[in-house]
Amino acid sequence: MKIRTSLAALALVPSLALAQKSPKTIEKARQVLDTTVTGMVDAVGVGESPIDTLKAKGVEPVVREDAKGLIEVREETVGWAKIRKIVFSPSIAAASPRYVSLHLAEQAARIRLEGFPESAEKDFMVLSLMSRTWMEFGGERVKLPDFDGLKDEAAAAKVQAWAENNMEGYVREASKKGKATLDGLIRAKHLYLRHCDCALEERSVMAEIRDLEKAKAEAEKFAKEEMDWFWLNKGRIQ
Repeated sequence: MKIRTSLAALALVPSLALAQKSPKTIEKARQVLDTTVTGMVDAVGVGESPIDTLKAKGVEPVVREDAKGLIEVREETVGWAKIRKIVFSPSIAAASPRYVSLHLAEQAARIRLEGFPESAEKDFMVLSLMSRTWMEFGGERVKLPDFDGLKDEAAAAKVQAWAENNMEGYVREASKKGKATLDGLIRAKHLYLRHCDCALEERSVMAEIRDLEKAKAEAEKFAKEEMDWFWLNKGRIQ
């Protein structure tokens, strides 16, 4: 199969940019998005989780002519309410629902993990959720960076970064590159406490440590559940 260039690159072609705004293209893009959401809801495993997250948070995926790039998360004001939307470019009309599921799951994962400490563990959890959603949709790692005829090196690199590591390995390698880890953040807070002589500040730091330890427990639970998924789906990762 001939691999086309990436959507991001295609968006730079003036003729395509015009075509993306045609009514037929926009309607086709909406059909692709609807098929994506339906497929994710019908999935057995991780796939439905991103859609559950979006429903719980009141976030709607839509197609808009004025999308910046392939996908963006946008906050809109409706009356007195502020509503977030995941906005796709009409260029997804040229993509498969499976490819779109990867990007939709990534944004849903980031929304799900809002408030989780910025860390290598968080990065891995996002990669895991988006990659497993894509694989449950039939994605095959062996064909990367080809996504159903569409070449996307950046998306492929994210899938590969997840597939080549478990959480422990990913966190270890990310730490070597200077990325914060939950254990490192906890140690830093304890070290700070040794030099803190203000009771009020000490209580505040202790609360931060408890939040970090709670996040660590959540990450460990995630890693265990992911391992269970792996043994049931290891054929998908080859």
